[in-house]
Amino acid sequence: MIRVQLAEAFSAAAIHVLQEMLGTEVTVGEQRVESAALRAEDVTVLVGLTGEVSGLSLLTMPSATAFAVAGAMMGETVTELDDIARSAVAELGNMVSGAATIRLEEHGVSSNITPPSVLQGTSPEISTPHLERAVIPLRTGLGDITLHVSIKS
Repeated sequence: MIRVQLAEAFSAAAIHVLQEMLGTEVTVGEQRVESAALRAEDVTVLVGLTGEVSGLSLLTMPSATAFAVAGAMMGETVTELDDIARSAVAELGNMVSGAATIRLEEHGVSSNITPPSVLQGTSPEISTPHLERAVIPLRTGLGDITLHVSIKS
């Protein structure tokens, strides 16, 4: 399975999960491939991928989007990322990556995901040496989220 198909599995999974879990339409911006280190946004959910393919899936978003996402998932207003709100945002990343592995399995690619990690702060740099990254901008009614997929088969 070529890398484009791998990224498409993650993109389709992200669109489906975001629409279902957040109750909002999702549109996809112009996709691109990058090789430079990622300058993450305020909040980043990182999920590792292991098995026949390996790498990372990242959802990055501004704090305001993370508050809105956590609020939609929790059914209440969120104004800070406390432990519960962080857990909700992490679960979104977990669900996107989990749904992507199901799509990969449908193409005969066996993979597993690691527990999600949430990074917070202004512009942390994340590097995946020797791996290109598919960058997929997602516009939702709650704000912009960018999906980054850096995997090798």
